[in-house]
Amino acid sequence: MPEDMATICPFCDQHHECVTAARSDIDFPEDGDVTMCFNCGRWCIFDRDAHGGLRKPTKKEQRGFERDADLVKLVDAWKIVKRQ
Repeated sequence: MPEDMATICPFCDQHHECVTAARSDIDFPEDGDVTMCFNCGRWCIFDRDAHGGLRKPTKKEQRGFERDADLVKLVDAWKIVKRQ
């Protein structure tokens, strides 16, 4: 279930009014947790000290996302939704 929490994507500046955990073992995001921008499809990291509450992932973090089968499935599903 989405939770109220305003964020801004560090890639496309999209404003989001709520968040949903990308992984089922997380109740509410904390600093360091990953999320996807629904507008541009890029992975972001929660960081309450960053502008908009999100930061771009490091290269190492991004490589990890690209190898995570569950996160790859989320990107694939996002691409299907955006095409419709």
